[in-house]
Amino acid sequence: SLARLNNRTHRELLVIDGRVAFLGGAGVADWWFTRTKGKPMWRDMMARIEGPIVSHIQGIAAENWLVCTGEILTGVRTYQAGHTKGASPAFAIKSSPADRATPSRVLFQMLVESATHRVVISTPYFLPDKAFRLAFARTARRGVEVTVIVPGVHMDQRWVRLASRRMWGELLKAGVRIFEYGDGMTHVKALLVDDLWSVVGTTNVDNRSFEHNDEVNVAVRDETVTARIASDFLNDLVHSREITLRDWEHRPAWEKLVGTVAWILERQQ
Repeated sequence: SLARLNNRTHRELLVIDGRVAFLGGAGVADWWFTRTKGKPMWRDMMARIEGPIVSHIQGIAAENWLVCTGEILTGVRTYQAGHTKGASPAFAIKSSPADRATPSRVLFQMLVESATHRVVISTPYFLPDKAFRLAFARTARRGVEVTVIVPGVHMDQRWVRLASRRMWGELLKAGVRIFEYGDGMTHVKALLVDDLWSVVGTTNVDNRSFEHNDEVNVAVRDETVTARIASDFLNDLVHSREITLRDWEHRPAWEKLVGTVAWILERQQ
């Protein structure tokens, strides 16, 4: 319908036998598997999850199934009895336009603003609105190390990259460090806070994810899990180029010109 024309499901998840779930940024397409049309394979991240939380994730998948088919998924073939697997406290967060105040936005901004020493975020589409940009800046000015990893020249949406780069100045001045990944298109959507919290899922840091899409994330409060994901981030940084304030101020004149109209994408991507 016209009212829902701009909405879509962006949930990328797989649940097997009601006991194992995979959740993250990867879809089902060749570019997640190999070089395609001469371009490098995409970099992405999926989490393999077991335990009671799988039933919650299954319920999120069932929500979309109900909307599409009118069928309610029930029974032991879909939901397994709760079973403990490991000791990592975790919970799933779903969001959709029907939620109005999207939980994913609350989760991301709350964790960023409550950080005490380190925030690392990887996102393919980095278009935080003004309120979230101020949150990043406040956090960095408090002395928290804020690092953002985004795609570089291999980004699949070049206009979005220009729109994103347009707003980096205020973040760089506040002390936020921004790195462009150079070994291909990075599609990782993850957030690490204080070496304790880790969030992996489908939400980008943009208006579309926060207001228009159905999204799903898993938040884990566990130093071991966070350290495992951090090791991948450190490897990504090796293959990334840091964009300094000087770099940003001396970006090409054509980019500055195009950036003045690329702001239109900030509310749509």
